[in-house]
Parts: sequence; C-alpha cells; structure tokens
Amino acid sequence: MTKSRKNMKRRSGKTIKSKHKRGGAVLGHGAFGCVISPALPCPGVPVSLMRDTVSKLGSFSQMGRDLEILTKLSSIDPTGKYFPKMMGHCEINRALFSRQNQIDYNKCTRTMREMREAVMRRREAQEKKARQLLPRKDRLPSPEPAPPLADKPANYNIILADAGASIQNIMFSRGLSRKEQGDRAEIVKLNIVPKLNRHLKNLVEGLQLLHRTNIIHNDIKLDNMALGADMRFRILDFGVAREIDDIETKTDIMDFTSYIREGTITYLPPEVFIILELLNKKHTLPASLKKLIETYYLSHYHTIKPNLTEKILIAWIKKTVNIQKTDTVANRYIKNFQFVDYMNVLIRLYPKLDKIYRTRISSKIRWLEQKHKTLKSRPTIGDFDLVDDIAKDFLYNNYGKKDIYALGLSFKYIYNSISRRRNVGKIAKRLALFNLYKKMISPYFWVRPNASECRRDRYFS
Repeated sequence: MTKSRKNMKRRSGKTIKSKHKRGGAVLGHGAFGCVISPALPCPGVPVSLMRDTVSKLGSFSQMGRDLEILTKLSSIDPTGKYFPKMMGHCEINRALFSRQNQIDYNKCTRTMREMREAVMRRREAQEKKARQLLPRKDRLPSPEPAPPLADKPANYNIILADAGASIQNIMFSRGLSRKEQGDRAEIVKLNIVPKLNRHLKNLVEGLQLLHRTNIIHNDIKLDNMALGADMRFRILDFGVAREIDDIETKTDIMDFTSYIREGTITYLPPEVFIILELLNKKHTLPASLKKLIETYYLSHYHTIKPNLTEKILIAWIKKTVNIQKTDTVANRYIKNFQFVDYMNVLIRLYPKLDKIYRTRISSKIRWLEQKHKTLKSRPTIGDFDLVDDIAKDFLYNNYGKKDIYALGLSFKYIYNSISRRRNVGKIAKRLALFNLYKKMISPYFWVRPNASECRRDRYFS
C-alpha cells in the first residue's frame, strides 16, 4: 500500500473520522493489486460488517499468500489490535456491482497497469545507467522498448477493516496544499508525538507476535504502517510475507535469491545485497536474474553503502570461526583451517584484500602445517563454503532480522522528521529512541536484536 488519503481531522479537541466520499478512492496500489474505499460487496458478508471497510483487489494467484497470512492473523489477533481485521473474502462478481462499484473497480485496474508501467520504466532507467558505466566497447545495444501493458483485471476481493492513513502519507507526503499540510502537522502534533512511545511499542509487539507465529513480514516500511481512528499504529500488507518453516526447507540457489531479495529495495538491509552479490559471483544464474541483480540491486547498494561489503564479511568470518584461547588443539586446528578457507575465497572474490590479510593467512597456514606434523590424529574437517554458509546463516538463523532492520529504519525516519519540525512538539525519551533504532539498523545482522529484545529495550520501560 503506497498511498492513503487523509482520514482524520482534529476539531475542538475531538478526533473525527472523515466519511468516505461517494465517488470512492484508490487508497493504495502496487503492480499487482490495489486498495479501494468503500469496499466492494461480497456474498455472505453482512452489511453491518461492511461499515468502515476497504477492499484489497488483485488476482487470486498473487493474493493467495496474503489471504493465507490474514487468515492466521485472525486467530492470533482477533481484536485487530496489531493488524487490520479481515471481514471476508470472495471472488469478484461484477454482476453484484452498483454503477459506483464498477467505476471504482475500473479505476483500480487502471492504477495497477500504471504502476506496472512505472516499475518497468524505473528498471529500464537503472539498466541504462548501468550500461553507461561500462567502457564503450563492452556496452550492449539498447534493448527494444517494451510494448504497452494491457489491463490485468483483478479477480479476488479481500475485505479489511479500515486501518486508517499510512504513516508515510501523514508525515512525508509532498505537493500538498497549505491546508492539507496543516491538517497533517496537527495530526502529528496531537496524535503521534505525545503517544510515540505507545505507537512504536504497538509496532514492535505486532512484529513480535508475527515472529512468534513463524511469519516474516518481508515488507516493513512506513507505507505499510497506518494510524487508525482509534489512535493505534498497525502493520499492513502481507503480500510478500513468508513462513519460517517454509524457508528452512529450501536449499536451491534460485530459492535463496528469491527469498533474500523480497521487499522494498530502500528498506533492505546490507546483508541482502552482499549475499546477492556473492551468489551472483559464485553461481551461474539465469541471464535475466543476473542482469536484475547487477543493474537494480547492486547499483543501488554500491551507491549508498560503498566499502561496507568487506567489513561485514570479515566481521562475519571472525564471528563464525571464533577462535578462543580455551579451545583444544584439535578445535583450534579446525577453526584455523576454516578461517584460511574462508579468507582465500574472500580474497579471490575481492583481490584488493590480499595485501591486507595475506600475512595473517600465511601465519595461519604455517601453524596448520606445524600442527599437522605433531598431531597424532588429524581432526575431521567438514566442508566450508563462504558463500553458501553466510546465505544459510542469514536465511535459516537470522531471516527475521530483515524485518527488524526495516522497522529500525522506519523509526529513524520518524525520529528525524519530528526532530526537524519545530511545530509538532518534542520526542520524549529521545536518546533512548535514538539508541534503539541504531541497534536495529546495525549493519552486522547477527548483532541486531530480535523483536523480543527490542520490546525489552529501556525505551519501552
């Protein structure tokens, strides 16, 4: 959900929820679905439950995961405290539509097409930029322009309780009139800043509940958080959510790349780009996927986070090998062998590290040769693979840290926005919030706190 209309006004100290306009509105949209208000009719859903609801429309094949997750959330959060409550779902039957329903449906279909076209244009611009960075002799000819996209009709309707306006729309919308800017500033001043601790706590508790149920959201961002009429922050949009049990059964390289890169690129943590780069260097990926990784993900990452890759990989190797003075000789032998193996692969991938670490690697090799002669029985050494090992460590042991990073980045944006604006008030426990989001966006994913640890942070005490 990328856009939302303003649905709250502040008058005479009272919070009033504005009525849905008769003309309807597309509240949020993506390449494969959109949210409209008021909700479209669904057979079997009583009219009494349709008050203050919205419809999420899309094709069933693409909304199946969303529906599955929302069904589970109905049992773990029946009151809708942390997530929008699902009121019903059905296949779209246009015979039940009123004239206004038909207008809203057509508007949604048109918006989905425009969004897909915008995604294609953005990707073509990234590819063009990547081609221009190559030497002229290595540049491939520009591809033929893509044909115009046809409308992709939505065939499934999920009815949700109206969760309110997105935080992105309330705090960061641009191109608004002075009156709209004033309305939003008043909402921030009266409904967000004084209760910021409670709002952020609700988000952390919602994420904690998701992770305890073995669900990873995969697309935490300000667009997918909303302030409802009951003055609660809620987490929205489970279209790319994954279940941990499903992740742990995957070992194929294509599954790795698919699961790792899910989410909005500007909210992805650095380890996602690093692992994609390593997999791209080690494995022969399909040409289309290889091109996507290089021109979309890596060009974005190296622009905003230069020279971070080697630091993270070196830190991960030290953490994984973890040689201790109390280790037995046999254990130290295995760990030194593992360190040398990892470092040789790393230097092969990033040759500039050779000058920095060659002396240390050589000393480890000499120690191994010496112990090899003196040890009566050589310890059993397993297979070490830097690329696959770090990918599995992230996917199998730390996949939920992806949500933590995105939530921490959202906290940072909220913190910075309020701090810059003098007319919305001051943040209580400001230093504690600053320290919390700094821990949540640590570039070292194994150090990042999980949702339960975030909930126990002193900012929420």
